[in-house]
Amino acid sequence: MHYHYYTLQHLSRFLNANYEKARVHDCFSQNKNELIFVLDGLFLRVGCRAPSTYIIPFQRFAKAKKNVIDLFPELIGLRLEGTRIVPYERVLIMAFEEGYELIFKMHNTKANAILRKEGVVISLFNTQQEEDLTYEESKGEYHYAALLQAGKETDWDEAKVFEAMRGISFIFERQYAKKVFQLIQRGKNFREAFRHVTALSLGQKFYLEKQHNRIKFYLFPPYEEGEETPFPVIEIKGIAQALKAFFSTQIQYINYLTHYRHLQKEIQKPFDKYQKVYRSYEKSIKKIDTQRSLEEIGHIIMANLHAIQPRSKQVELFDFYTNKSLKVKLKPDLNPQENAADYYERHKKLKNKREYLLEQMAELQEKMEKVKDKVAAFKELTPPKDLRFQDRGFDFKQLKALKAFDKQETKEQKAKDEHRYPFRVFYMDGYEIFVGKNAKNNDELSLKFAKKEDLWLHARDVTGSHVVIRKKPGQNFPMPVIEYAAGLAAYYSKRKNDSVVPVMYTEKKYIRKRKGDPPGLVVVSRDRTVMVEPIKA
Repeated sequence: MHYHYYTLQHLSRFLNANYEKARVHDCFSQNKNELIFVLDGLFLRVGCRAPSTYIIPFQRFAKAKKNVIDLFPELIGLRLEGTRIVPYERVLIMAFEEGYELIFKMHNTKANAILRKEGVVISLFNTQQEEDLTYEESKGEYHYAALLQAGKETDWDEAKVFEAMRGISFIFERQYAKKVFQLIQRGKNFREAFRHVTALSLGQKFYLEKQHNRIKFYLFPPYEEGEETPFPVIEIKGIAQALKAFFSTQIQYINYLTHYRHLQKEIQKPFDKYQKVYRSYEKSIKKIDTQRSLEEIGHIIMANLHAIQPRSKQVELFDFYTNKSLKVKLKPDLNPQENAADYYERHKKLKNKREYLLEQMAELQEKMEKVKDKVAAFKELTPPKDLRFQDRGFDFKQLKALKAFDKQETKEQKAKDEHRYPFRVFYMDGYEIFVGKNAKNNDELSLKFAKKEDLWLHARDVTGSHVVIRKKPGQNFPMPVIEYAAGLAAYYSKRKNDSVVPVMYTEKKYIRKRKGDPPGLVVVSRDRTVMVEPIKA
């Protein structure tokens, strides 16, 4: 809902009330798919790529000193004459002097910023969406007849409410249907509930809900008074404050989730695995120790050879250890002496197995002792679901504790990797990324160390380090990981100071070296290209 039609309507009113006649100072991009638009005392941070589609007003923003692309220079120095939205559409239009308009089309995967002058499109933020070169706004559909028809119905469930609301207009999402259905259950008819929720959407109170994996933005209270709330909710007054709080807490929460889960995988899960294997070994040893000694059964057979008939599958023999009879299973194709020898051999194998298990348990115990303190420290961190979500957002101390723990863990891991690998080593979402240090080191990385299913990257048409992303079994390489590794390839190349660098990537199996080629030079086939900013990590 943070870029819903009614949200954009609130934002339009906020801009008209506070920044009409404000002058444009800057417009630039320093992160992929995000632009910063600067007016007098206001920074609009605009994301144009799903799932990060947003328009967030800030009072402060730090512009980078490099890797910045200036955008829409025609607008610099012009004054804002007004802001409007396209009825029942997720489109915000800012009108400036001299007939210029900056259109923010917040259509999820098709989001874009479009510069237009006197009705003619002259520039796009996302140039790949060529269909926007002929963009003309059109009013979204709103069917009053569907609202009147829905008012006649009396038998409702949430699915029917959603269908009825989509019939009125596509601006109404499932959150609206859920809220309207809540009110119907409390005695309102459809039209009363619909109008009440619409009125709430136009009010000045906004709500953030901390769910398991994200922060959700609401234009109305997600729960009715007295209703059980499975997740914490905070109320914020003012659209600018609400959007800023949403953006900040969403980034904090996603970062916390990502780092917590990574640490859990690297620290807690191995420890749990050690414990699980240790207990299974304990169970196996207990089973060996409690079962009847196979060596003793061999002795009983040898003491009762005269009582065993040829080709017997089972016999009952006198057990001189207990002074009782004992049923003993035999292999009919073996004679009594050979059956006794078989029991002795099986006893020997069990004895060896027990010794092996004890050795393995000692190794596991040593491993658990090494990480015990680290596991205990990790358990002191707050699990994501238990993070305190208050009026001012998350508890800073809880966020800081994880950051400090993660920093120390990364430092220790890096120290280990310097001894373990002869390459630079980086991590992204659990993926190992290796960067060559020189030409000979590049050859070692690409031709000896990398596996055929790993991903290989290199800055296009310039000298630089080879980069390899280690493949995870059964998983495709996520695009954010590829872009991060490509940023490293760009930085460790002759184009490290460029704003944007083309980086080629392909599977290692498509890399080969010709006889006589100098160190670091390889032949690449079936490669693709990604445009990235150099990343100094």
